[in-house]
Amino acid sequence: MAIHVTPAEDWESYLRTRFPGYLLPESVATALSTTEARKFLESLSGRPDQLEILRAVALFAPRIEKLQRAVQGTFPELAKSLPARSATEMRLWEGGFQGRLDVQATQALHLVGRRTAFVTQSRRRVFDLPENLLLRAVCERLHRELMALRTAKALPDTGWAAAIRDCEGELRHLLEGTALRRVPVVATDFFHENAARQARSAGYHDAAEWASLLRDALDDDDPLRNAKIVAEGALLPLESSTRFEIAVALRLSEALEAALANDVHGSWVIERALILSGRKDMVSLAGRDGMTVRLFYNQSVLGPGAADRGGTHYLGGGRLRPDITLTIEQAGRILDATVIECKHSSDPSYLLGGYHEAVLYRWEYTDNLTGWPKAILVSSGPPMGGRVRTEDDVVAVDWNAWPPEPVIDSICARVQHAALAAGVSGAVGPGGGRSENPAIRDLG
Repeated sequence: MAIHVTPAEDWESYLRTRFPGYLLPESVATALSTTEARKFLESLSGRPDQLEILRAVALFAPRIEKLQRAVQGTFPELAKSLPARSATEMRLWEGGFQGRLDVQATQALHLVGRRTAFVTQSRRRVFDLPENLLLRAVCERLHRELMALRTAKALPDTGWAAAIRDCEGELRHLLEGTALRRVPVVATDFFHENAARQARSAGYHDAAEWASLLRDALDDDDPLRNAKIVAEGALLPLESSTRFEIAVALRLSEALEAALANDVHGSWVIERALILSGRKDMVSLAGRDGMTVRLFYNQSVLGPGAADRGGTHYLGGGRLRPDITLTIEQAGRILDATVIECKHSSDPSYLLGGYHEAVLYRWEYTDNLTGWPKAILVSSGPPMGGRVRTEDDVVAVDWNAWPPEPVIDSICARVQHAALAAGVSGAVGPGGGRSENPAIRDLG
């Protein structure tokens, strides 16, 4: 059976229209707990703090001009003449003193026999006004969040990210090179925010507004807010190569779902599992009698081969992590698999290296790769120089031709073949009939 994939659109445009709503189960499409959101984003990025990064991106990206106005304008202007109160400091000396003598206090000590003791007074400026405390706390928090975005490499090379880097430098100067460094660092609350709102300076007003924005965006774990942030910005902090890998996985999932929908002997149930507890797969297609097709993203799913075992023995290295692993399972046991390597590039030498990686996977996981193709390279670049050949264990294809009809047909035939091998009655092939498809013999 031939599966006709919609003519290729730019992979970025495709991904924006499919993600992440495509992956979120309907039961949590409008509400997402912090645990679910964190698991979902960690599955995509490999970073346990990706939710915090995404929250920060969602906060700052649409408010760059507001941030610049405060950090490069009203905050520095306020710091030039930061208000303070006058405080008297008493100091006790022995054997002599420096400064202004407090005669009365010193005489009191002498009258009780402490004739070598002296007390002095000095006046100093103290910057612990509540509005100053809030300003310092907001600048500290903003600097910390912007620095975290930079060190996490969550910023694009151009655009709003350049302003973020400039603001980080301005904040560092405010905290280290102005009177703001003399303001104590304390925990602030609504009392300090109200004091800032009632102050005359525009800098205090901006500090109060940013205190509220930071609290709502980064500290609020409301499930509806989590869902909105994930839906609108989950892709923003991800590198382009990661986004391309996700697009490849989604498109394969769609093609398989469409192909298996033709199984007239039994329906297939799709689960998008990235946020489900205890699950590592990205998508699963569950059929009758325990037959399941799963897609894993950036996971070590298959048993270690020579490269893994040798690397661990000699170098203490970790497991290989293919970009995408497709498994065909029955009752939780892997019967067949295909490994997919993704390369967001049009450089021929880089793509050749990617093809060699796919060949490595073909031999590394040879015990599990029983069908065709065993491994696939998918590139975002121009069309490949040759068509997909069924005699090649490892094939290569570009985004515009992904996924090739022979690959989808083969996977469906392998599902049928695996079902028959496992003793599943009534197994059907990609065309919906009983097991008479010659592709099973040719490709299984």
